[in-house]
Amino acid sequence: MKKWMKITAAAVVATALLYGCGGNSGGEKKTTDGKKQIAVVQVMQHGSLDAANQGFLDGLKERGYGADKISVDQQNAQGDQSNLKTIASRFKSNRPDLICAISTPAAQAVANEIHDLPIIGCAITDFETAKLVKSNSRPETNVTGVNDRGPVEKQVDMGLKFLPAAKRLGLIYSSSEVNSQIQADQAKAHAASLGLTVVERTVSSVNDIQQAAESMVGQVDFIYVP
Repeated sequence: MKKWMKITAAAVVATALLYGCGGNSGGEKKTTDGKKQIAVVQVMQHGSLDAANQGFLDGLKERGYGADKISVDQQNAQGDQSNLKTIASRFKSNRPDLICAISTPAAQAVANEIHDLPIIGCAITDFETAKLVKSNSRPETNVTGVNDRGPVEKQVDMGLKFLPAAKRLGLIYSSSEVNSQIQADQAKAHAASLGLTVVERTVSSVNDIQQAAESMVGQVDFIYVP
């Protein structure tokens, strides 16, 4: 993910910083020390999200936007939705040149609050389903970015490669996160096409995972976690 973010986000960032995008007049808003302002919001600390964050910064540096040219305001919501709203309000008040939102909840929080500043999203499965853009082909909003949708069908197929005689697929996913729902629906549709029966369990927090997994013991042949 880190390398992927460096390659894709850097090009978008460079364009936004050079030519402006959204509300800042002429794209020339700077801090008092002459640096461009970059705001980053991450929904929580997590290995993949941390890698996306670092890849974003590495990509900026490789494009010539190092610490001498940009000032980065790093914010982490620690998995709390109310923190995301507070951070979004802070960004709206500070009016940075560019916002990087890592994860769907983070992107939704800033996009709901800010409509005239450029927002780049990453670690997002589907921008359109998350209502961040009007459509993936024609966004028509102040949000752009890269998605991280995996090959769900191939992942389900892998279970059958290990267990060719499998008949029942266990599916555990977060009921409160749109990315999980998208991939779960995709997995269920593919499982049905393969003749697999799906045993579904949803969780609303990490505290529910163990119970959900234990409830599937003896009920399924393998478990898929999108």
